[in-house]
Amino acid sequence: MKKTIILTLAIAAVMSCCTGCSNGSANKEQNTNSKESSAVTVSADDVGDADVNEENENAVSDSISDEDDTQGSYTLSEYINSGKRLILYYMKSHTAKGESDRTTLGYPAKDEVCNKFYVFEDGKITKYYGDDYVGDKPNDKLLKFKELSKMTDDEIVQALKERYEVIYERSDITFAVFTDTTGNNVEYECIGTSYIDNKNNIGTIEKDRLYFVIANPRNTATVYDSHYIGITGDSSDCLWYRSDNLFLSIDNMDTEGVWVDPEPSKTSEKDFSTVKKLFPFITDDGRAKDTAAQNEEAINAAGIYTVKDISPENIEANTDNRTLFRLGIKNTEGLLKYKEKYYIPTKIKDQTYMVVFGDENTTTPEEIAPYARKNSHTAYYGYAIKSGSGYAFIPLIAGSDESGYFIVKPTFKYIGFDMTDMPDLPADTIIGTGLDEPIEME
Repeated sequence: MKKTIILTLAIAAVMSCCTGCSNGSANKEQNTNSKESSAVTVSADDVGDADVNEENENAVSDSISDEDDTQGSYTLSEYINSGKRLILYYMKSHTAKGESDRTTLGYPAKDEVCNKFYVFEDGKITKYYGDDYVGDKPNDKLLKFKELSKMTDDEIVQALKERYEVIYERSDITFAVFTDTTGNNVEYECIGTSYIDNKNNIGTIEKDRLYFVIANPRNTATVYDSHYIGITGDSSDCLWYRSDNLFLSIDNMDTEGVWVDPEPSKTSEKDFSTVKKLFPFITDDGRAKDTAAQNEEAINAAGIYTVKDISPENIEANTDNRTLFRLGIKNTEGLLKYKEKYYIPTKIKDQTYMVVFGDENTTTPEEIAPYARKNSHTAYYGYAIKSGSGYAFIPLIAGSDESGYFIVKPTFKYIGFDMTDMPDLPADTIIGTGLDEPIEME
């Protein structure tokens, strides 16, 4: 299957969904704990494969056959891409008492809490999370299945918005299936997404991967009048959905829009040539236009992004990831480092923004230094997203009208691009304007 460049262009450098699944083809366990070559990678909690013959005191388990399907049967991609809402409830496995080497499937049960939800809607994914404890006390905001089972989906989503933390919101997704050793049969499916998370108030690019294996017979549970079906994967952890006579299955190898045994080189068109497709006015040495006005005109004319002022309202309205934000910084501190991340903090109208350039796994302070010059005004164009109490900003273009503008090479490396073909900046390159000089964009 051939994927057109427009997918990569539409979701921007920081939202390249293909990489979320592309490293799973060899070994699921190995890949969920590995790092992408050029980005910080933290796998999603793997959802696990299990033989489920264990009794659960709070839940009723049985098998459901396809004959009971009165609402309809869909593959994962068919249902999710139809725009319908699907709520997945994450349940962690339990270790049996006295049998530390044995785990049982995590079942929905009336007194069980759920601390993690994945909500699919309009073909996008939102992840909600709540800590199990607040200090040394159980988190009483977490929903129990005795509540969830009696709520409508609308009520559940509203409760998640009020009581849980949004880890990422309305992110694009990619579907991929992986075959067995014969190459003829689908063994498991992956739904992947890329996002900027909100840990430590510093945005990091991470990959969230959900692995699915449909058990046969299906894992099922009942809480009051709600019936749930479990989708298992690599361990005894499980994702559940409320069935209401809905039955989901893994996609086939010939399903439209689904990758088959993808490899990074085939699914991720992420190199310097891609950067030049995103920004067709970039020169071979990574130079953008000379002035802010010229760059904004060129960006808008390319038809991929629209440039807007950075503000909480504009960031939160950027649901389709088609906006690049302009951010001007008076940098008096120089480049800072926190937990392996290199960044510059700034505040505009009492709102904190963290300009993240990369981490120690993908770049060096020396490589970042020209783009984050101390005691200078520098203007940036980049991507931004909510991050804790502030916002993370990923700079893609940096400069000033005096110095000209440049592609921020270390940032593209950080978010997974192979930038080998882009020359390094000459040692004497000066980006930005001295603090005693005026700057056009502020």
